[in-house]
Amino acid sequence: MQAMSVDRHGAKLGADGVQVVLGFRLVAFAGTDAIGSVLERYREVVFRLAYHIVLDAESAHDVTQDVMVRAVRSFDKLSVHPNPDHWIRCVTVRAARNFLRKAKHTRRWRADANVETLTPQSGDPVDDLAMREVLATLPVDLRTVLALAVGEQLSYAEIASATGVPVGTVASRLNAAKSAFRERWEAREA
Repeated sequence: MQAMSVDRHGAKLGADGVQVVLGFRLVAFAGTDAIGSVLERYREVVFRLAYHIVLDAESAHDVTQDVMVRAVRSFDKLSVHPNPDHWIRCVTVRAARNFLRKAKHTRRWRADANVETLTPQSGDPVDDLAMREVLATLPVDLRTVLALAVGEQLSYAEIASATGVPVGTVASRLNAAKSAFRERWEAREA
């Protein structure tokens, strides 16, 4: 039997540091290497997408943790899913939107994010900060489709599937998001 320790949150950790208790459920890892590689593969993608929706690094880390827990709990399904990238994006979008719904307010961007994980970047930190401040003024539905279209470069059909809205709605939201961003950006410069 593997030696166990307990972290500060009461979760049991194996000798290799892999958390084997998530929430209230014991997860038996036969292939911790496979799970670890999946988590490593998606962590940055999940964080970036969550960050573009919640616009706060600390909150994005919380959403990322929630998505990673869901991925571990659903590893059997995820490992045989025909499109695991799509699955992880859908879960991330729902988790980020649920986070905002629970918070009952949109948090403002803070300068503590790992800038390398955030795209696109102009190369000028002042412009990047200004862009994120303008994004923070957009409603979450518009910000979500903008993050999926521009940040993740998904097609309308993929965005529709990830957000659960029709393709026509995606097109109109994306158009509205671009227009609103442009207007707010130009107003900022005036």
